[in-house]
Amino acid sequence: MNPHQPLLKIEINDPRSDLRGFLVIDTILNRFAVGGLRITPDVSMQEIETLARIMTLKLASIEIPFGGAKCGIISKPTWTKDERNKVLVAFGRA
Repeated sequence: MNPHQPLLKIEINDPRSDLRGFLVIDTILNRFAVGGLRITPDVSMQEIETLARIMTLKLASIEIPFGGAKCGIISKPTWTKDERNKVLVAFGRA
């Protein structure tokens, strides 16, 4: 078991836009945390937490002075392009 705990873990739920997502900030360095967004039907908080930690380690290994973070959205294969965009906007606002 990893004793490291991220700085911030947030689960976002917005039934109006069909949004269920996650945000994890593993570390902050020089006021920044960077990562990316994973959109898949089976993404989980645990996966996003692990990926945020990997971002911290990756950035440190290549000497980029930022902390690591990652976001995830649970997608549905039936989403249209408009529905996907609606979810992305809702995630950004949240």
